[in-house]
Amino acid sequence: MLILNKLNEQKEKEGEILLSFTRKGTFVTLNLNTIMETNQIGENAGIVWRMLESKGNLTFEDLRAETKLDMPELFTAIGWLAREGKISFMKDKGVTSVRLYQERYY
Repeated sequence: MLILNKLNEQKEKEGEILLSFTRKGTFVTLNLNTIMETNQIGENAGIVWRMLESKGNLTFEDLRAETKLDMPELFTAIGWLAREGKISFMKDKGVTSVRLYQERYY
């Protein structure tokens, strides 16, 4: 369920379109005017991939802190890597983490 707030209406007048919502107790605001070029998304995907290679499994929050990417940049990079089959997701005790995909042959 998305809960929009009044901040959105004020920011639209200033030329920004913000989407604010609460998800599982976390308040999130996304700037929908953020336009990223494919090259930038690819570069961000490289940043995320290298971080996962050096640190191993990381939660979304840890990835955000380590890479210094904002949420739209981080999630588009994760989407890029997921689409290419480079990462996989694990859920442990309700916390989702991201890791590099490793093929295993038995």
